[in-house]
Amino acid sequence: MTKGRDVKISYLEDTNTFVIKWINKIEFKVILGQKDNVELSYTLHKIINKEYKLGQCTFEFDKNNKLLLALNINIPDALISKNKEIIPGRVLGVDLGVKVPAMICLNDNTFIKKSIGLLEQLNKKGFDNNLLGKCGYYQLQSMIEYKAERVGRKVKYVAPAFTSQTCSKCGYVDKENRLEQEKFECRCCGFTINADHNATINIARK
Repeated sequence: MTKGRDVKISYLEDTNTFVIKWINKIEFKVILGQKDNVELSYTLHKIINKEYKLGQCTFEFDKNNKLLLALNINIPDALISKNKEIIPGRVLGVDLGVKVPAMICLNDNTFIKKSIGLLEQLNKKGFDNNLLGKCGYYQLQSMIEYKAERVGRKVKYVAPAFTSQTCSKCGYVDKENRLEQEKFECRCCGFTINADHNATINIARK
């Protein structure tokens, strides 16, 4: 862990690269992935221009001995759009799991869903280079609460009991409904769906 004020980011136009300067004159050349290089470049430029402020950051090595930097960025309220349409009664359900770190879906349109934080397979040692491995469940929840409050949204916690055993179509509850990690099949109505998606629907409706 390191303080944001100890991390300085600069851009070298002649070589089209970013450089991170740390304490004791230690410097790192930034290597951007091909998939997200446009968005990351944009974000880094915002930091350099002091539009975004760096908070506490984390340096760590992955299993391939590559150095990773996790940036904690503070975006001013003025840059966050607050003119989004508010749909009364709409709830976004979030189910935190192991195989899929986080699954989300809407209560009024359960076909809209998305899995978040799945970068690679998990092992017995825990999360490795994925969303929850960086921050843990508690910190993830705290971040969600903080960001929701900034845009006028509320976060509510529901009891997780039976959300994975309850059929989101007919309401039948049976532990035999989920015999596999990823598959849910209702013993009453025969409804079949991804198990995490089913649990997320139940949470959204709660």
